[in-house]
Amino acid sequence: DYYIISSRAEGGPKAILECFATRIPFVTTRIGMVDDVIVNGENGLVSEIDDIDGLTNNIKSLIEDKTLRSRLVANGLETVKDYDWENIVTKYYQKIYSRFL
Repeated sequence: DYYIISSRAEGGPKAILECFATRIPFVTTRIGMVDDVIVNGENGLVSEIDDIDGLTNNIKSLIEDKTLRSRLVANGLETVKDYDWENIVTKYYQKIYSRFL
């Protein structure tokens, strides 16, 4: 299974984080907060908006390259940990707590 995001506009990386968590490699356009979450070629494949050739090449790479798929999935699992509710709360709690010290 693969997930393809070919949109010109999106609100955020929710679908991408879901792909990370469920071990689904994906291709996306540079939408929403993609640049804040994705390192192209490491945890996802990114093409520019309206770059049909780039999107097509990324899809082909995803289908044909098992090593690439494995790397994207493994790195995606590590990335999604940063967005785990417990990690987020802990980071903000530490920031707030340090203000009072």
